[in-house]
Amino acid sequence: MRTAASICVAVGVLISGAALADCTKPDIPACAVQSGGFATEADYDRCRKQMLAFKSDMESHSLCAAAAGRPQEGQASAEELEATLARFNRRARGE
Repeated sequence: MRTAASICVAVGVLISGAALADCTKPDIPACAVQSGGFATEADYDRCRKQMLAFKSDMESHSLCAAAAGRPQEGQASAEELEATLARFNRRARGE
């Protein structure tokens, strides 16, 4: 009986460790937070693609953190995403 209980505990620890590993927060693309406008249309397109990937990754991180019982982390990620998108949009407008 002890062996079965030990195995259940070990499996639970491994599963929870895997769930935490999936909640890796992505890095903000450097192009999104630089000052000034984009030098070329190609620079804008490259950064836009990085931002789309970042947005997807941050949304996944936010959902993962919330599912892992860390709703504050998920909310903080959502707020950071919105702030980063706002900075990117200002840069895209040349502000």
